[in-house]
Amino acid sequence: MISLTSSTVSKILLLLLAAWPQAAHKTSIKATTYLISAQLFLFTRILKLLFSKQLFLRKKNIAEKTKSSRQARH
Repeated sequence: MISLTSSTVSKILLLLLAAWPQAAHKTSIKATTYLISAQLFLFTRILKLLFSKQLFLRKKNIAEKTKSSRQARH
């Protein structure tokens, strides 16, 4: 199961932030702004995917527990 901890989120954010200083130094402000917005978009997409994966796995786990408890009763 994917665990979305603050450590995981900070690692992803650090990876996305790694290219910013080089880009800001070598490109215009407009290009840097586009780069930052693209990286923020990717970061939010990654978070949404991680959250939806966790939610899916939780629902699946609950369904399996419910199914096994029903089978145990019969």
